[in-house]
Amino acid sequence: HGLDVQKNIFFLGREFRPYKPHPASAEHVMLDKWGLQDEERGHVWFVGDGEHDLVCARQAGCVPVLIRNVGDHDPKHVAHQK
Repeated sequence: HGLDVQKNIFFLGREFRPYKPHPASAEHVMLDKWGLQDEERGHVWFVGDGEHDLVCARQAGCVPVLIRNVGDHDPKHVAHQK
């Protein structure tokens, strides 16, 4: 689909319902806002900082990526979870 990474970063905050880990908000962004086809979900990285984000990513068919904050909110290496 050739998405421009700078234009296709989306933050799922608490304004979206149902809340994560339900996949509806991630599916809305991918399918409705970005216009991806269902089979393209596996190319989307869902980056989060908690278990609810990983569960949401898996349920939505995305690649789950966990960011760990170490110490004083210093983001360290990204752990790619499957």
